[in-house]
Amino acid sequence: MNKRAIQKQETRSKLIQSAHHLYAEHGFLAVTMEQIAQHAGVAKGTIFTHFQSQDELICTIIQQLREQFGNQLYQQMRAVKDDIRFMLTWHIELLQEHEALYRHLIIERTLLSESAQLIYLEMQSIVSNYIFLVAQQAMEQHRIKKMEPYLFFNTWIGLLHYYIANQDLFQPAGSVLTTHAEEMVAHFYSLIKL
Repeated sequence: MNKRAIQKQETRSKLIQSAHHLYAEHGFLAVTMEQIAQHAGVAKGTIFTHFQSQDELICTIIQQLREQFGNQLYQQMRAVKDDIRFMLTWHIELLQEHEALYRHLIIERTLLSESAQLIYLEMQSIVSNYIFLVAQQAMEQHRIKKMEPYLFFNTWIGLLHYYIANQDLFQPAGSVLTTHAEEMVAHFYSLIKL
């Protein structure tokens, strides 16, 4: 790779990092391309050589989350086999890395483009699949109730999203996931255990 190609790749990475930071801090809809370029230390026009639109940049950010969540949950699923509490705790730990960005994503999702929403739904589908594969093992061993995959995951994600979206009620400062992780896992487990 020549020097120009390396520089172009570094600029793109810097733009993605700046967008990630600003979206996490202010939300997807409140940030302009100009603010992202300024934060990255590049000219406004530079951003458009890497991303044709803000929607493309938002989709890139969500796609990176999807890939990270999928890869890491897959690795954990292979390691934990049937320990659903561990898998749920790991899911929370994974979300903690991107809690502020994820909060904006779940709150603003329906206002984003169809493309962004589809990537979000793919991400949730991947996450639910890996978590449910672990749950299924526990069900087969009669450690938790037998449930349909959609009911299992929707109950879990509903609990998580309620806490995350309403952080101001549960944890006005700091991470709601860090503070309430054990409580959420214990509560959900009490609903599904035999």
